[in-house]
Order: sequence, then structure tokens, then C-alpha cells
Amino acid sequence: MRMARAGSQAAAAGETAGLMMTEERKAAAPRKQHYVPQFYLRGFTNQNGQLFVVDATTRNHFWTSPQNVAAERDFNRVDADGVKPDVVERALAKFESEIAPGIERVRKEAAFMDNADRNAVVNLICALALRNPRKRENIDRFMSDTLQLMAEMALATKERWEGQVAQMKADGVLEEDTETDYDAVKKMVKEKKFKFRIAKEFQISLEVEHFDEMLPYFSARCWQILKARADTGGFVTTDHPVCLRWSKAEDRGGLFGPGYGLAGTDILFPLSSELGLIGRFDGNEVSVEADLFTVSSFNTAVIGYASSQIYAADNQYYYMRPFPQAFGRGYMLVEDPNLQGP
Repeated sequence: MRMARAGSQAAAAGETAGLMMTEERKAAAPRKQHYVPQFYLRGFTNQNGQLFVVDATTRNHFWTSPQNVAAERDFNRVDADGVKPDVVERALAKFESEIAPGIERVRKEAAFMDNADRNAVVNLICALALRNPRKRENIDRFMSDTLQLMAEMALATKERWEGQVAQMKADGVLEEDTETDYDAVKKMVKEKKFKFRIAKEFQISLEVEHFDEMLPYFSARCWQILKARADTGGFVTTDHPVCLRWSKAEDRGGLFGPGYGLAGTDILFPLSSELGLIGRFDGNEVSVEADLFTVSSFNTAVIGYASSQIYAADNQYYYMRPFPQAFGRGYMLVEDPNLQGP
């Protein structure tokens, strides 16, 4: 896996997060960076290279190219001394160029012709599961809440606080002019005037490090290939295309959600307008024809997992609506009350 070779540099970036860069270095790195690769999204475009986009946040739909969606400014940019700002973006570009041919062959043949092509698909699914804005936001929220709790515990008593301040000063990690008055700091923490944020470089280093840990859970699944029948309208994808769910409906009401390494779970992944994948830990790797009910059910699950945007080759695709309503169509989705924003 080529992406992992940038691990040491990305990890170093996480350790030195927050350091300033020169204006010359800032200008050298690309600013618009995709978290869903353009080569992948091109599998869902029409003959003019356009995507039909439904945005659940703005309740709007429009046509555009893959270049204009699933991207954020400086999403993979590293700001740290001794590390080039585009080190991760360059590593990802190389990674994508290596897996893209295999993925195109699977799209063309509707089958895994060899293990290398299968690995290309599995690598893409794993990367997309780990590297996306929603996952970063969730980690940021969890870490921020944890730091808030730690601050409150440190300020539980004046004696505890003063002891920790003295230790930090002795360790040289607290500057002399830092506000340390117990009542003042406690008031700021209680009113949440401190904004705890996790450095993006730390998030990137986690994504790189966790990739090799998570990849076996994706590779160990048996991937069934669904081929959309001509009358189904085809598959859609989203800005968060890896959909993880329990295999059985009765498991979905439990205390804990599904995990990528847990038995009894499915991963749904649209590979193109014509192909969808279902990965589970049992069964066989076969290619099967998918009827209207199967494709629309698949699309419903994928749409429900989107962060904000749904992408398709046109507005004629199908999705399921609550019984006894009829199938929904792509052109209806933006007005559908069942469509939930982030």
C-alpha cells in the first residue's frame, strides 16, 4: 500500500503541528483538495462528464464536474517545519494513480479478474472510510470534549490547580506570562471560552497510521458485485460513499453501532453507475444481476450515509421511500421530506 509510505512524514507533521510556514512554502502547495477522488467520481458521470448533484444541506440540485465537488481547501495540507505542505497530497496522487487502472478493469469486466484488481478496490474503500471530513469532525468533537473534561478535573480544587501549574512551570511547558489565576481560569473553562481544536496534521497522521491496521478488515470480506439491470436507473454515490451497517435489521437497535471489524455487518460501496459492492465476512465473491428493488434499496442506504451531497449520472435513478409510498426518483429527492441534511 503506497499511501502508508508517507506515514513517517505525516506523523512528523502531527507532532510539530501549529508551526508557521513561510509565504513561499504556502504558495507551493495546491489548495483545492479532494477527499473523494475525481477518478472515482468519473464512474458516475454522464456522457458529457457531468454529475447530477443533490445537496441535502441547501436543498438544491445542479449539474457539475467531479472537479467541483467532494473537496475542501487545504484538506490534506501539512503546516509544519521540515515537511513539505503537499507531502500528503502528493502521496495520495501517487496512490490513486496506482489503483485507478485496476478499478477501471473491475468496472469494465464487472468482476475481479485477478487479486491485484481486487486489492485496488479494497484499498480505495479503506482509504475513503478513514479519510473524510465527517470522521475528522467526530474525532475533533470527541477529543475536544475529553480536553474540556480534563480541564475541569484539573480545576476541581485550587490546590490541585496550583500544583499542576507549578509542575508545568518546572517542566518548562508553561510560559511565565500565561494566565494561571485559579478563579479566572476556572471561569473561562466553565463558560467554555477556551476552544479546544485538534490539529489537522494530527488527524492526517491518524488516518495514515490506521490505514494498515484497518485494511485487513476490508480485505477479509467477501465482496459481492451487483450489476444494475438496465431498467433500474443505476447506482448513486455520495460525498461519504462507504456505507457500514448491520446485516440484520434486528441488530440495528442495539446500544452500539456496527464496526468495520465486526461480524454480522455489511459494507455497501457504489463502484460506478452500473456496479455496487456488498462486503461481508461470509458468503462468496460472485457477480449477480441487481433488479429494481435491489438497486433502489442499495441507493437508499448509500443516500442515508451521505454527509451532504449525492452524485449520479442523471436524475432518473430510483430509491426507496417509506411504505406505502412508491419508489422515489432522482429528480424528486431534493423535495423529498425523507431526505435529511447533516
